[in-house]
Amino acid sequence: MHRARSLQSQATRAMVAKLLAKLDDLLLWCLVDWRRKKKNFFLGNVFCGRDE
Repeated sequence: MHRARSLQSQATRAMVAKLLAKLDDLLLWCLVDWRRKKKNFFLGNVFCGRDE
C-alpha cells in the first residue's frame, strides 16, 4: 500500500513537471510570437494574459 502510494506520487510529480515544462514552452513561444507580430496582440492578450 505504502509503495503504491509513493509510486503514484512519483508519477504525479513527473506529470506536473511535464506540464510545467510545456507551460514554460508555451509562454516563451507566446512572448516570441507576440514580439514578432504585434498586430496580433489580441491573441497575445488571450493566451499570455497581457493587457497592452
